[in-house]
Amino acid sequence: MAQLRYQPEIDGLRAIAVLSVVLYHAGFSLLGGGYVGVDVFFVISGYLITSLILREVNETGSFQFGRFYLRRIRRLVPALLSTVLASWIGGFLFLSPEQMQDFGASTLAALTSLSNIYFWFEADYFDAASSTKPLLHTWSLSVEEQFYLIWPALVVFGFAKANRAIALVFLGLLGAASLMLAEYWVSTDRDAAFYLLPARVVELGIGAALVWLPTHRIKSPMILEIGAFTGLAVIIWSIISYNHDTPFPGITALWPCLGTAAFIACSRARFAAAPLRLAFMVWVGKISYSLYLVHWPVIVFTFLITQTQPNTVMKWLIMGLSLVLGWLQYRFVESRFRHGEPGKDLRFAGFAGICAALIAVPSAAAYYTQGMSWRVPADRLIARTDVESRRHVHNTYCTSFAPEGTFAGDNRDIVTCQNFRGKKHDIYLFGDSHAQHLIAGLSTVYKNYNVYALYMNGCVPQSGLGGYVRDFRSSGTQKCVARNRKAIELLQAARPAHIIISSAKRASATRIYKPTRILLDKFANTDHRVIFLGDFIRPGASLANCVNVPAYALSDLDIARRCTGDPKAADRELRYNRGLARLMPEMVEVNDLQCFDSMCKFFHRGQLLYRDAHHLNEAGSIYFAKKLRSRLNISTKGWNARIQRWQKQQKLKSVAPQAPIPANGGEETSIDRRTTGSVSRRVSPAKIWPGGSALKFQLRDTLDAVVGE
Repeated sequence: MAQLRYQPEIDGLRAIAVLSVVLYHAGFSLLGGGYVGVDVFFVISGYLITSLILREVNETGSFQFGRFYLRRIRRLVPALLSTVLASWIGGFLFLSPEQMQDFGASTLAALTSLSNIYFWFEADYFDAASSTKPLLHTWSLSVEEQFYLIWPALVVFGFAKANRAIALVFLGLLGAASLMLAEYWVSTDRDAAFYLLPARVVELGIGAALVWLPTHRIKSPMILEIGAFTGLAVIIWSIISYNHDTPFPGITALWPCLGTAAFIACSRARFAAAPLRLAFMVWVGKISYSLYLVHWPVIVFTFLITQTQPNTVMKWLIMGLSLVLGWLQYRFVESRFRHGEPGKDLRFAGFAGICAALIAVPSAAAYYTQGMSWRVPADRLIARTDVESRRHVHNTYCTSFAPEGTFAGDNRDIVTCQNFRGKKHDIYLFGDSHAQHLIAGLSTVYKNYNVYALYMNGCVPQSGLGGYVRDFRSSGTQKCVARNRKAIELLQAARPAHIIISSAKRASATRIYKPTRILLDKFANTDHRVIFLGDFIRPGASLANCVNVPAYALSDLDIARRCTGDPKAADRELRYNRGLARLMPEMVEVNDLQCFDSMCKFFHRGQLLYRDAHHLNEAGSIYFAKKLRSRLNISTKGWNARIQRWQKQQKLKSVAPQAPIPANGGEETSIDRRTTGSVSRRVSPAKIWPGGSALKFQLRDTLDAVVGE
C-alpha cells in the first residue's frame, strides 16, 4: 500500500503541469496542448488524496471527515480568497458594467465551488471572450473540491478495507463509465465534457488506482527508468501535439493521464526522474497552486488594459510576473495558513467563512445592480450592452411574423427572424448571426420589402456542401447540416425573392470556395436574385466593453488610444479576403466600404458600430446597409414578370403527371462523407446578381457559436 512520504519528483511533476498551463495561456504556440497540465494535476490529486485517506484508515481504523475538510480549507481557501480579492480590485477598476456583472456571478460560483458548473452554462474555455473572465480558471479547482466532497465517503464506506482486486475492479468500472460519458459529451456537448466532474472522474480515478497497485514492488532499475521516461515523454508529447481542435477530454485525455500515472509509479527512477528533482522544478512545484491561481488574472488584466494580444516580450513578462506573484502568495498567504495550531482549525474555518462572505456581498451587488454602472462616467457609458442590443434588435426586427399560408409564416423554425410588413416583395438573409445582424439595416433601407433571416447561430450556410462541415464539437454539427439542407430546399421552392447569403468565414479561402460555389449553384434554375455578400471586418475585441469602463485608472486619452480594434487581425483578414476575391470575383465587395489603407472603421462620428467583438449593432447595420445600397442593386423593376412566371410554373407542376425521380434528382451528385446523407448537386453556374467587385471574408471567428450571439 502506498505511503505518504515527501517525493520531490512529484513537485517536479506539478511544475511541468503548471508551467505548461501558464505558457499555453500566455500564448506560446509551441505548447498547443498546454491545457493537459490540468489533467496531470487531477491524476496527482487522485493519487495523493486517496493515499491520505487510506493511510488514516489503516493506521487508526477510522477516518475523521471533519479534520479532513478543515485541512482542505486551510490548504485551498486562503490563496483562493487572496486571488479573488485581488481580481475584485482589478475588476472594479477595469471591467465594464457588463463584464463586472459576469464577474460578480463568477465570484459567487468560485466561493461556493461551483465555477465549473457556472462556466459550463456561460463560457467556452477556448473562445476569445474567455480572455476577459478573471476567474475562468477556477473551474478546475471546483472540480477538485467536488471530488473532495464525494470521494472520502465513497472510499471509507465503500472499499477502504476491501482487497486490492475488488478496489481495482470498482475503480475500473467507475473509470469506464466516466470515460464513456466523456466520449459521449465530447461529441454532443464538449463544454459539459470539459467542465463537469463526471467526465473527469476517470482521470482522478487513475491516480487513485495507483494506491492499490503494487508499484512499490518494482525493483528493477531498468523498468523504473523506462516507466518514468515513457511517462514523461507521453506528457510532453501531449502538451506539444494537442491543440484547441483536439477532441478533449475523453480518450485523448487518457494519454497524459496514463503518462502521469506511469511516472508516479516509477518515480524512484534515478536518472529519468532526476530533472524533476532539480531545485527550480521543486520550487515551482511547491508554488504551483498559487502560481496557477494568479497567472490567469495577470493575463486577463494585461489584455483588458492594453486591448491587444501580447507579443513575445510581453508573454515572457507575463510569465515572470506570474512567478513573482505566485511566490509572494505562496510565501505570505498559502504557507502562513496551511498549517494551523492544534484545536484552532474550526476557528480558522469560521474566519475564512466570514472573509468569503465579505467578498460575496459586493459580488452579489455587482450582479444584481447590472455591474455597478455608477462607476462609469456618463459620457463613456454605452447606451446598450451586448445583451440589451441583441434583445432590442430581436424585438424590433424579428418578431413581426408572416401569416400562415406564406413561405415564412409556415416555416418559422427555419425563417427564425421575420420582419413582415405586408409588402409584395421579399428579401431573405441566409447564413449565421453575421447574416442576421444585417436585418436592422436592410429593414431600414428597403422599406418596401419584407425582410427575413434564415439564420442559426454559428451555422454557416456552406456547412454540409462539398465535403465541408462546420464542426460545433456538439450535436449542433448535424443540426446545422440538416438546417442548411432544409433551408435550401425551402428557398428553392419559394416565390422569387432577393436572397442575400452572408456569414462568418471559418475556413481557408481555398477550402470555402467549393462549398460556396455549390451553394450558389443550388439557386441557378430559380427566379431568385442571389447576392453573395462579404462579411465586415471585425474589431477583434469588444469595443463597447473597451469604452464602457471607469475613469479611475484609464483616462480619455487611454480610451482613444486603445479602443481602436486589433490592426493585426484586420490586416490578416484583409490579406485573406484578397485571396478569396481572386477565386470569386462576382462577390459583392464590402471591405473598401469599411477600410482604407488597412485602417478599418468601427466608429462613425463617435458612435460605436459593433455590439461585441464581431457583430454589428443596430447603428452599424444601418450605416453599412446605406453604403451597400448601390452595390446590392435591389429593386422591384421587372419583378412582377418573375413572379408571374413562377406562378405559371407552380400551376404546371400541380397538374403535370409526376414521373419517378432518380435518387440523385437526375443530376450528377457527390456524397459528402462527413455528413449524414448530404448530397451536392452540380448544375450550371448560378445567376449571380451583379453588384460589385470581389467579396472579402473574415479569417476566423470563434465567437459565432456562443449561445445568444
